[in-house]
Amino acid sequence: MSKLIGYRLGIRGAVVAALAFAACTTVSSVTRPETFIPAEHPTRVWVAQPGAKPVLVENPRIVGDTIVGTVGGQAWRLALSDATSVTAERVSVTRSAGLGLASGAALVGVVAFIVTQPGQPAMCYPPGGPIPCSQVHTGGP
Repeated sequence: MSKLIGYRLGIRGAVVAALAFAACTTVSSVTRPETFIPAEHPTRVWVAQPGAKPVLVENPRIVGDTIVGTVGGQAWRLALSDATSVTAERVSVTRSAGLGLASGAALVGVVAFIVTQPGQPAMCYPPGGPIPCSQVHTGGP
């Protein structure tokens, strides 16, 4: 395999892995927002109040017994006792592991396919530029 192919596969593999792990999240209810928000530092949560649609709160934090953050770029706050539910995105370990294994298996399959393809000679890289290794004289009479 040439250095160029190996380099391209390395970059592609890294990009696939980064996208795969970034995408493995799930939205779930937070049972104790007063401990979850300070411990996990979510970038956003959805807060529901009686008789209203859930509100997307960005940069949430807990101040005393109140959820504080921004909604639509404006300062926002609500007493925890007034929230009927808090929902947040969390990393799904199960999904991340499954997708990571599947991505790794796919990458191994692609590399195996490329390596086993006939027709391309092995390339050597002497000072004069790349040439097929079969044309390199190894010495002798």
